[in-house]
Amino acid sequence: MIEDATLDYLVARRFGYLLFQRLFGTEPSDELFDAIDEDVATRAFGFVDVEGKTAAYGRELLDLAQAENRDLAARLSDYTRLFVGPAALPAPPWESVYLEGKRMVMQPSTLDIRNVYRAHGFLPALYPRVPDDHLALELDFLASLAAEACDAYDRGDEGRMRDALEASGDFIADHPLKWIDAFACDLEEKGGSDFYACAAKALASFMVADARRLEAACG
Repeated sequence: MIEDATLDYLVARRFGYLLFQRLFGTEPSDELFDAIDEDVATRAFGFVDVEGKTAAYGRELLDLAQAENRDLAARLSDYTRLFVGPAALPAPPWESVYLEGKRMVMQPSTLDIRNVYRAHGFLPALYPRVPDDHLALELDFLASLAAEACDAYDRGDEGRMRDALEASGDFIADHPLKWIDAFACDLEEKGGSDFYACAAKALASFMVADARRLEAACG
């Protein structure tokens, strides 16, 4: 069995990436926030990050998502302003904007990501309307790989599980880790939304912790 690849950790990874994909990939709604199981989310953040940093950000995020702290109209306005437009976005959710040094999408890094998706038989739900390097699509891909690792674990297929975990580690290192901190900083400094700034910090911490555990597990 791969070192550190416990079932709790595998399930936590799947939950975390799916949660962040929904937060950054769909308009906020009461249904979205009410579907967040706080106990499951707390355990997931803790299983991925044994040092506790992600758990702290996650606790703050969950507090902001609670109904008594939720102004849905303001959240929807923030989501549109931050990630849709039509005005210039303070924190564009596309990798190519950060890696290519231009505020443009569909750059070479976008096509690199498309090739990774194709190699794993992954077709983004919004393809081809949204460029492949959108944060929500990268998270969707990681959630898909995390689900594949869980399924392989359940079947006792260590080889398939290793492949899914190694693919996850490679993708995280080659793509989101290269820009997620800058994205989180832009949201915190320019975004004007406590909720999405917190979500981005929690995501960045989650990814860093997951990358470390994957490196330890897969060697």
